[in-house]
Amino acid sequence: MKDYEKDYYINGIVQFDAAKELIDLLPNKSIDILDIGCGSGRVSDIIYQNTTPKRMIAIDKSKDMISEALKNYPLKNIEFKCSDVVDINFFEEFDVIVSNSSFQWFSDHEKSLGAIREALRYDGRLYIQTPYKIRWCPEINNMMDLFFEEAFPKLRKEFKFPCMHLETIKEYIYLFETNDFNVEEIYSKTFTYELNRNQFVSVFKSGALKAYGNQECFSTHLPNDFNEKMIEFVNNYKSEEKTITISMPRVFTILSKNNLIL
Repeated sequence: MKDYEKDYYINGIVQFDAAKELIDLLPNKSIDILDIGCGSGRVSDIIYQNTTPKRMIAIDKSKDMISEALKNYPLKNIEFKCSDVVDINFFEEFDVIVSNSSFQWFSDHEKSLGAIREALRYDGRLYIQTPYKIRWCPEINNMMDLFFEEAFPKLRKEFKFPCMHLETIKEYIYLFETNDFNVEEIYSKTFTYELNRNQFVSVFKSGALKAYGNQECFSTHLPNDFNEKMIEFVNNYKSEEKTITISMPRVFTILSKNNLIL
């Protein structure tokens, strides 16, 4: 996955569009903001511009992503830190916490939500935007099923998608409420795109590549040419068509702390 972090700034088409919807839900003014899973810093910068907080911290567990963020925004009033969400040790310091296209990557959602709850002020709000449904992008899911079938049929059963995707709004509500959050607002929205060849490949590289090209997602060793053949397959997918239509359902939530815990 060479240059994944460097290219994410350009390739994150869908994540950026969904982020704009999430930013519209944020308050116009904030005091302290924590952005979890900031990636290359592009969305963090827009959040800062739209909310003008007194303090903003943006974290990502990838050192390479933080390096890209610092390179892209060296003079901004955002403190970029390399940290996993489960390791944050703030106590009721933030009135706004944001997770844009990062919630699905949390390795332990109960621990992560617990850490976030500790960092959120009594009257603060947690804003989450995340891919929705197990088949998070049917077109890419179908393409990868075909890729495994044609190129590496024995590897399909050895692959486990690393992200957490629930299937219904009720499941998300249950997850949040059982981790001591009140759901103030939750809805789904599907983003549909008509992409040319280069755009389709860019979308694939912005997220799916991180999963399908990761040795840790397979229970057996990957062939040396696996990633090369996968990218070649993506580049040639539906080559007879000028455009490829994809749809990506996302979930948007506004959460507050359940302060009635005994």
